[in-house]
Amino acid sequence: MAFMLRVSVSYFDHPELPLSGDPWFYYWQSFFSVHGRPYIDPFNLIFANKAVPASDHPPLTTFLGAVCDFYGLSTYFEHQVIWSIIGTGTVLLIGVLTKNIAGERAGELACILACIYPGLWINDTLIESETIVQFLVVLILWLAYRHWRNPSYWSSVFLGGVIGLDLMARSEDVLLLVIVVVPLTLAARRSESSARGPLLGSVSWGHFLSKPKSVGVVDRIAAAWKAATTWGSTIAFSGRGDLLPRSIRIKMFAALSGTTILICAPWVVHNLTTFKRTEIISTQLGRTLIGANCPGAYSGSLEGYWDYQCQLSNPPPPGDQSISDAYYRDQAIHYALNHKSRWIPVIYARLGRTWGFYDPINNLGIDEYLQRPYWASVWQLIMYYLMLPSALAGFFMLKRRKIPTIYFLAPIIVVTVATVVTYGTTRFRAAAEPSLIVLAAIAELGWSSRLAGTDQDNRRGAGRIKLLIKKVFRDLVGISHDTSPDYDHVSV
Repeated sequence: MAFMLRVSVSYFDHPELPLSGDPWFYYWQSFFSVHGRPYIDPFNLIFANKAVPASDHPPLTTFLGAVCDFYGLSTYFEHQVIWSIIGTGTVLLIGVLTKNIAGERAGELACILACIYPGLWINDTLIESETIVQFLVVLILWLAYRHWRNPSYWSSVFLGGVIGLDLMARSEDVLLLVIVVVPLTLAARRSESSARGPLLGSVSWGHFLSKPKSVGVVDRIAAAWKAATTWGSTIAFSGRGDLLPRSIRIKMFAALSGTTILICAPWVVHNLTTFKRTEIISTQLGRTLIGANCPGAYSGSLEGYWDYQCQLSNPPPPGDQSISDAYYRDQAIHYALNHKSRWIPVIYARLGRTWGFYDPINNLGIDEYLQRPYWASVWQLIMYYLMLPSALAGFFMLKRRKIPTIYFLAPIIVVTVATVVTYGTTRFRAAAEPSLIVLAAIAELGWSSRLAGTDQDNRRGAGRIKLLIKKVFRDLVGISHDTSPDYDHVSV
């Protein structure tokens, strides 16, 4: 269902490549990368016939598009199908993560929410980097949760590799290294697997033998595995071991951060040897800041957003992208320091645009300008407002179960910091959407279970009242207390 929804919207609502913006950039940069011009500016090559090196964006999105082109999947719709497959994988990962935390029913509910929520599939139809970022963020959350339950060197390596890939899709996610890696590795505790092993083995063997002879071996193994995983999830919350020795924790931190650095190193070396000035991951920060720190973005209908006219009216000096990046950064910082009185209202507007509490109607118009279907943006806004209280409740439910919540807060913190520094838009919220879905699903399941328990209590109370009414009636008609049931236990 998730895959068909994405492909249908791509086919009927976005059948052609947009003539500008990131989708156009990614598509043509991927095309030229396969044809001997890797990572050049497609605008300059197409319109000025100049092969100018470009690091506007980290390389992973372009690399994935180039792989599609290399294997003959070169049309825009074929790229949309590949992005839809990645988006479907995000839905499945959200279900797996939620199931590991709160059980099978919560995982199913999370899958349903992720399947229909436009905040996940709207990016897949535009072949943007957010699709890859969402997949990698959910994978980071799942690996972080597994590492918390059972820390090991291998889990550190895998987690570091995925964080490195995420940095190659969105450079601001470097904050995850601080928010996730430091507490996860330096506060790692012994797992309870050694204590759970004999018990889980007994549970599995018991379920295997307890099935009738008519049940096949495969079905017996499946029942045994389900019993073991269910008991394992329950026992995992019964307690945590002591802190691991400091040397092991430091080695885990080194393995995780070292893998991240190893993944990012080729691209960093490419930038350091290509441009005149130092550029680490991307050359886009300057152009982002100049459009977010100018008169058009500090007041008026675009307050808190980004004004492209500010860049057009302020041409940079000649040189490569590192020269223009440094120039625009200086200009933006100079403007911001000279307008400190506008910081608070502008930051409020930025955060409000990203998190949906500042002029949502104007935001819908901006989303439509960014080639997002208006009906899908309205649908996303309504579902977001409905999920937000549930996500907040799910956060406190996890805290009561003593499950670390910092990993789910990490994408939210990254999005908030990036918004404060740059500008606000619904698109920036993409990395935090999976956390909101997982937390909302956990809360909805908790509330439904609580309501079910309340219904049982109500039925129990109604039965007691019926017994009391019968007793009073029998007393009124003169029935002897000796022949009536004992009602001493009845209470209202």
